[in-house]
Amino acid sequence: MNMSEARDVAEERVCASLGIPAAVVGFGAGLQSTKVGATMAELRKLAWHNGVLPIGRVFADEIDRSLLPDFGPATGRVKTVWDTSEVLALADDEDKETERWNKRVQGGWVMVSEAREAAGLDVDDSHKIYLRPISVVEVAAGAPPRDGQATEKPKERGEKAVAPFQARRAGTRFLRLVAAQEEPRARAFEKRLKVFFKELGKAARQAALPLIEEEDLSPKEKAIEEKSDELLVARILDALGIGTHWTTFRQMFEAQYLEVAKEVSQAAELAGISGSLPDPVGRAVAGAGGRRAGLIDLSAQSKAALFDAIAEGRAQGLGATQLATRIADHVEGGPWASPEIRARIIARTETKYAQNISTIERGRAAGVERFIIFDGRLGPGRSLPSHIARNGGIVTADAATQMAAAEHPNGTLSFSPYFGDDQDEE
Repeated sequence: MNMSEARDVAEERVCASLGIPAAVVGFGAGLQSTKVGATMAELRKLAWHNGVLPIGRVFADEIDRSLLPDFGPATGRVKTVWDTSEVLALADDEDKETERWNKRVQGGWVMVSEAREAAGLDVDDSHKIYLRPISVVEVAAGAPPRDGQATEKPKERGEKAVAPFQARRAGTRFLRLVAAQEEPRARAFEKRLKVFFKELGKAARQAALPLIEEEDLSPKEKAIEEKSDELLVARILDALGIGTHWTTFRQMFEAQYLEVAKEVSQAAELAGISGSLPDPVGRAVAGAGGRRAGLIDLSAQSKAALFDAIAEGRAQGLGATQLATRIADHVEGGPWASPEIRARIIARTETKYAQNISTIERGRAAGVERFIIFDGRLGPGRSLPSHIARNGGIVTADAATQMAAAEHPNGTLSFSPYFGDDQDEE
């Protein structure tokens, strides 16, 4: 007599009442139909979704009802949930969810911050951005085609002439590669700047401590105190050797600008320009980096930081060691709250400017005298209306240089060489 069928009935009823497939617990009723590992993986996932998780939700609801009120008023903000992050059978669902969020971010219709928050990662203001292809142009419903979508030749409007479609398409290809270079290059420069500013603060502390220990920090009349502080600051700056640090700072800028120029030259091949970097262009770009370093008055910023640190230290009655430590913090942070923020802002601003000036100088060396403007890509609300309006315009090399110099920190202004009507020919 074959009694296996009778046994299967009991096994099937028990598993059906629990919502657990028989094969998952090793019952013969389920193993008969399960032959491959992929099927077992699906059954294990089914066991969690149909059996374990529903029961867990029932338990969680009961805890919310009977236990949570003991820990405070029920506001609805606190709930009991089960941590399933270590459950291998559900890992595939998490991978798919990550892929879905990745597509949303790449599609440009959710912010990076939203995806990071969904993944349980830290979020700050730098993540509140959309990632959208530079070639995408927004068009309101019912609106006529924008200049970037038109195929006819540009109208003559002087320096405000709009680049035709083919020219902008070539410029977009160029900018894509330049944009891909920007973040890694800025990040590397940021690391070097952060080390430099921390070393500057450390050197300021070492220079200041023996001078402060000689100084009489007791309360004085305001005029005497100000004169005393001026003398102390001058002695600290002299002991610090700010001129030597400034030379190192300028050399860092020149090296960064030269590296950016090399990368932009490689990208220039997409615009029909040789990928090599002529020596005159390299010198011009490096010189621009040195001049830009001069705009960041390291001596004046360090002097102001010293005055602030000493004034605060006197007011709080700090001792020599504590005051020297405060001086280090102020000097390395400069006008910003920390050396990290200071390094990040400078690195991003200067890398973008270095890319723009490298594009202009490299284009000039190839005989290009006009450039296409790309700006306002963050859209209304985040980009200025004037920046959105100038997107796609054509300007001379001199005008492009002035615009790049006037650009605000973290700006999105970019340029691409414009060769004229030849770019419009298929």
